[in-house]
Formats: sequence, structure tokens, C-alpha cells
Amino acid sequence: MNGAPPEGILRNEEGDQAHLLRLDPSDRRSTVSGYTKTIGIVGGMSWASTITYYRVVCEETIRITEGKSCGSLKIISFDSSEIERIIEERRWQMLADRISAATRSLVEMGSDIVLVASNTAHVAFEQYPSSLHKQTIHIADAIADRLASLGIASAGLVGTSTTLLNLASGRLVRRLGYTPTLPPPRTWSEIDEVIFRRLCRGVIRPKDKEMLVSMLGDMKSRGAARIILGCTEIGLLFTSDEKEDLGLLDAAEIHASVAASRSLNHLQRVGA
Repeated sequence: MNGAPPEGILRNEEGDQAHLLRLDPSDRRSTVSGYTKTIGIVGGMSWASTITYYRVVCEETIRITEGKSCGSLKIISFDSSEIERIIEERRWQMLADRISAATRSLVEMGSDIVLVASNTAHVAFEQYPSSLHKQTIHIADAIADRLASLGIASAGLVGTSTTLLNLASGRLVRRLGYTPTLPPPRTWSEIDEVIFRRLCRGVIRPKDKEMLVSMLGDMKSRGAARIILGCTEIGLLFTSDEKEDLGLLDAAEIHASVAASRSLNHLQRVGA
């Protein structure tokens, strides 16, 4: 082979409109897979959500390319217990530095796109905006774009207390133009308990799911058309059908699917 991407036609579905796509032979950044740019994932915050990111990127790439590629990924995984301590102590500069170092390493290893696999960790970008690398897709941007594409003008958000205190009043609000409906503050410590003490350790309890379903119903009664699962672990409690039935938007899945789609943006449309 001469190093150029292989010739071939792929199909990419955008909503209900299908387009034929041809590989762009002038794009030398294509990876050895021949079809996708490389996605780097800063994971380990927790290991459970990192698996979700890996799965969704691969599944979405397979869907878009009709099985011709499952994506090219590189992952740097932190020790989640260390990251939890940093977050609990509100040491945002340290967290920003750790994420920035991991991102630079991923880019040096050939990553074209970078994802930070944690909603809460994005709070570091709110505190230290310069730490956000230009190749990193901010999770708030992915969420806001998805809500806009669905025409949703009123959404709710559930996540860790840190996320609810910071992300919900930062970039996400600026992108949406309104403050999402949040769970009552008295419930935030209970949500944290579910996330940090159980979901981050892979522990799934039916009682936790029941509590969240009740909470989500209350948020809908206060005007939320759809609910953003703004914690990358909460989605583990629900099946895909349940998320659809309950009107839930999984931020982790949205974030990962956006990266998969962008990794294929170097393909050229040649017809409809």
C-alpha cells in the first residue's frame, strides 16, 4: 500500500437522510484502520464509565461505516480513587493539570480527538479554561448540540453535587441559554452516595434506580421535557429502552457518539 486511505464507499446516516461517502485520499491523518481518525479517551474516572465510552465509540463507528471499521482509540486511565479524592478536596488546579497532561500524551500518541470521560471532571475546565485542549470535545457542547438537534427547549439535569453546582451554571447554561431543571438540593448527597459509593465501583442496586426514577418524575413535573443524565455512571442503571421510555439523554453516550461521528468527518459525500 502507498500510505493513502483505501478506496471505498461508506454510508453515513444523518437523521433520516442517508448519504454515500467516499474516503478522501488527500487526508493523510487517517489511521491504520483506513477509515477513522484516532480518538483518545482520558478515562478511569471511573472505570465503569470508561467502558461505556469505549463501547459507544466502537458501536457508533461500526454503525456509520456499516461494519467496515470499529474505530481507532487510545486510552489513558487514572486510578479513580485518586481522582475522587482530588474532587472531594476541590483541588481543581491539580485536576486540570492531570487532565491536561493526559490529553497532551494522547495527542502526542496520535489522537486527533480527545474525550474526558467524566462530567464532574469538566468542572476543572470551568475553573481553568486554558486547560481545555483545542482537540478536546467539551461534554457540555455535545449535550447542547444534541438538545438543539432534537428541538428541546427545556431540559433537566441530574449528576453529582459538584456537577450540579458548577457545570449547570457554567458552559452548559451559556450554550443552552437557560438553567436546566435540577433535583432538589436536599437529594444531592443521596445522589453522590449512589454515584461514588456504588456506580463508580460497578455496584447496581434496584433501590437506587427506583429513587432516581421518582426524582426524574418530579423534575418532569416541574417542566423538564427531557432529562440529561449528567453523570457518566448513572446511565448504567437503565437499559436503552428504559432511557427512551423515560425521556433520558445519556451524556456519556452522546459525548462518545459525537466523537465517533467527527472521527469520520474526513469522508466525502458523493451523492444522496
